[in-house]
Amino acid sequence: MIEKINEMNADLQVAFLLTLSEKVICMLSNSSGYKDAVEAIDLCWSWVENKNISGDTIYQFLDNADETGLFILMQFEENELKMKAWNCIIDAIAFADWKAYIEQGKNIYLLQ
Repeated sequence: MIEKINEMNADLQVAFLLTLSEKVICMLSNSSGYKDAVEAIDLCWSWVENKNISGDTIYQFLDNADETGLFILMQFEENELKMKAWNCIIDAIAFADWKAYIEQGKNIYLLQ
């Protein structure tokens, strides 16, 4: 399975991860940050379709100076299954963000 994912182009890889995220996001409908997560996923889809969203814009949903980013909000989750959903969603957004930075010609390492 991983080999097939690695063979996909960047858009398909991002789309695959965003689709997984959309399957699990309903688990977080009562969680703080749910609306931001939905908005971030929508923004990532827009990037896939149009390449009109900057990496910096996507990153603001993950982390920001107000400490209201998804990285912070997910830390308040106590339910283990919901935490797995958060990890799926944040990984998808971070991956899309990384690809957006690459598309912009910026060599940013968000995922290591």
